Amino acid sequence: MDTVKYRAEIMTQLSDTAVYKKITCDPTAGFQRELQLLIDDSLNNGLIDQKLSEFLFVNSPITPVLYTLPKIHKDLLNPPGRPIVSGRGSMCNKVSIFLDKILRVFSTSAGSYIRDTNDFLEKLNTISVCASTFLVSFDVVSLYTSIEHERGLDAVCVALSGSDVSPDCAQLVLRLLEFILRRNFFLFGDDYYQQLRGTAMGSNVAPTYANIYMALPSIRQRLQFDLHAATVHGALRQSCAALSDKAAHEGLFPAETE
Repeated sequence: MDTVKYRAEIMTQLSDTAVYKKITCDPTAGFQRELQLLIDDSLNNGLIDQKLSEFLFVNSPITPVLYTLPKIHKDLLNPPGRPIVSGRGSMCNKVSIFLDKILRVFSTSAGSYIRDTNDFLEKLNTISVCASTFLVSFDVVSLYTSIEHERGLDAVCVALSGSDVSPDCAQLVLRLLEFILRRNFFLFGDDYYQQLRGTAMGSNVAPTYANIYMALPSIRQRLQFDLHAATVHGALRQSCAALSDKAAHEGLFPAETE
């Protein structure tokens, strides 16, 4: 695939203003101060210890970079691209690793979860179908960039609500998750972009997050969803609002970019 076609494919994707927004400057410093405030608040409230707080914060983060993997199985001459944000060593890298470790069990324990092809074949052997059975398959177009933040966070909240994760720890997980979703930015060429919807493919927690979202009906069946979910989610919103107000008052956020 030549450079011109490769770049044109990426620019076509970035032109979707429902998913991406071009920003005028590198937001790393402002976002990093916001993350530091969130981590310090969690440390001061006893939700994490000093060792974990030091792990979560990256002192000299690299800037995430966007690239695509051509889907040549769909079109050999003009393949669409699968967007990948390379975030290794970035500001949110270790937060994403931490979240994936906490949340993965909710993904893999869902009844709809399929690990790989062999797992799928094994599951087929346990299913009996009759001659009149109508088999259906479907695919979600651009799943990672299609999940609205509110709905994705709600799905994770449901998963956490019926578990043995304490309300305070669940609140921390949701706050950190919302941070990496809403502060997901990257560099392409000389321009900075912020992702407005979905999650970055390339982030450690992205597959787990997407799986939980898609497995929500299965998770609801397995977990008892009660008022605890609403309580945790309400606490999340109040805490994030308070955090945002405090940071804005202290001048920690950069000016809104266009």
